[in-house]
Amino acid sequence: MTISLQRIEQMLLICAELVDRRGPIAQPLLDRMEHEYLAATRGSALERVRRLIAETN
Repeated sequence: MTISLQRIEQMLLICAELVDRRGPIAQPLLDRMEHEYLAATRGSALERVRRLIAETN
């Protein structure tokens, strides 16, 4: 199942609000969503290598 970048962004904001309201107890949720967001925007290692190769050619 694929989750859209828009949905990940929404969940990231919700988790940030939870940390603001509930404190450090919700921090692991925010950390996980931040990780998911970075992975979704950065792409896989293979994609990054392919882009680097394409740029050098």
